[in-house]
Amino acid sequence: MVRVVSAPPAPPPLQHNTDYSWRVRVWLWAPSGVFARDVPSQWSAQSPLFATEPNPSDMQSLTWIGGANQLRGDVPSPSNSQPVKRARVFAAGMGAFYLSVNGHAAAEDNFMDPPQSVYPKRILYMTYDITDLMLPSNNVMGVLLGNYKWGYTNVWCNMTTAKGPSGCQAFAMLLSIEYADGRQVTFSTNNQSAWRCRQGPIIWDHLFHGETY
Repeated sequence: MVRVVSAPPAPPPLQHNTDYSWRVRVWLWAPSGVFARDVPSQWSAQSPLFATEPNPSDMQSLTWIGGANQLRGDVPSPSNSQPVKRARVFAAGMGAFYLSVNGHAAAEDNFMDPPQSVYPKRILYMTYDITDLMLPSNNVMGVLLGNYKWGYTNVWCNMTTAKGPSGCQAFAMLLSIEYADGRQVTFSTNNQSAWRCRQGPIIWDHLFHGETY
């Protein structure tokens, strides 16, 4: 038998790239077997909830950069340095990428990001909270690109073609920064003048056969 309990009205839609918190409580059956709808439990402790999705139009308008397998992006510094309150990066790669911030890994296990997808139809992006890695100014993003399942079998691209957005191994990124004074700025691969690329010491890599260094 189903018992219907009144539910609150639907909450407003979650906003893109926004922090929330949540908590719960429950209504239990009384020992007599009667539903004790007027005797709720205590509220649980609040837990953080992050709406990870950026604005889809922002991601779709990103520029893919490549041309080599090592990239460096210099994040413009604010006119007056302020501590970073929050910083999250949304990154996608054709192939796999390893992302670092000021010389530190964006995540402990991001060597094989993003997961494989049906590349002609969609490319997945990863979300990293890099607040603790950011400095008040002079922040540097580093990227190492690899084939992963994007190019190693010549299924999705031809490994003999020039590497880059029109061939293999490309990268796109959106960084959202909020400073302690409330300013919010973004940095992305659309800021092409802030990015440099070069061919690193890994000149060939294969998901199953290793790499040539």
